[in-house]
Amino acid sequence: MGLGDRGKNQVKKGSPSGLFTRTEPNATEIQTSSDTKIQNTINTEIQESLPEKNDQRKMYNISRSLSERLRKYAFDERRKEVDIVREALDEYLKKQGY
Repeated sequence: MGLGDRGKNQVKKGSPSGLFTRTEPNATEIQTSSDTKIQNTINTEIQESLPEKNDQRKMYNISRSLSERLRKYAFDERRKEVDIVREALDEYLKKQGY
């Protein structure tokens, strides 16, 4: 929130010189140089949205030892834990006939 002109004039009397001097050039003082860079144009075409994932979020609790084994296996194989769990669950359910 600014002081406004009245406040500036009151403060100006007891303030050091140059405290309220203009720091930005006026519109007439602005000069354009020949090396001014022009921004690239923006693509305004409508972009296709990403396909919807058919994933559902599930949350399960597993033992600490199983979690550690999963973490180590994922690290060694350089895979995500979630991908390993999905694959293992899919194989298990197929064996069960689902």
